[in-house]
Amino acid sequence: MLCRRNNVANRLSEIFFERNLHPRSVSDTAEMSRICKYIKRCLEPGIIKQKVGSILSIAALCTMSKKIDGETLDELYLLDCRSLSRKRKPLLKQIYAIIAPYLDTESVDSSLQIIACTIDLLRNQESVTLNFSRQRYVEHCLKAKNLTPDLVDSIMMQRQYIDSFTNISPGLYITTIHQAKGKEFDCVFVVDIDDVTNEPNLMYVSNSRMKERLYPIKIQYSGVPYSR
Repeated sequence: MLCRRNNVANRLSEIFFERNLHPRSVSDTAEMSRICKYIKRCLEPGIIKQKVGSILSIAALCTMSKKIDGETLDELYLLDCRSLSRKRKPLLKQIYAIIAPYLDTESVDSSLQIIACTIDLLRNQESVTLNFSRQRYVEHCLKAKNLTPDLVDSIMMQRQYIDSFTNISPGLYITTIHQAKGKEFDCVFVVDIDDVTNEPNLMYVSNSRMKERLYPIKIQYSGVPYSR
């Protein structure tokens, strides 16, 4: 499913996840950049207590839904150790149990160990589906010796280069038209075709991604008419 706008693609993905269907992603550029930023924050001087939001955000970004126990990235990033300790949701309670022994520790290695243990926890949950590409990026960083911010950037560039040449595996993809450039799919649904009709370049990209069938979708409001 191709959309012109990111917010439409994100909302469609959420709808599918709410129905226990797990769409795949073609490009993780924005998510990878956020992971990169949060890992760098975990490398900064400071105790673990100050890095709780970054650790939770990294873990959430490794999942397909980009949520933990239904809490969004923005909500997770704002959590500190006190607010996390008060959570009664099962996964968040288990993550707090992983973090709690290290709250006053300043070791960077401890931050990276907590991230690894949290991802292992998520991997063993039936209700959680991990995003392979983002997960591999984090694991690659965690395995690196003497990890530095520059090395975090370098690893991200390597992962994106590798992913750009990875074949599309079978499944449902919801993405923007820009992110679908250079890719081909058996069947393509172009969401809200009226939104791209007046832009020849977008029309060409969206209409040339399919191998077999193209389904242009026109969105039409079908609610109750306004009346006084």
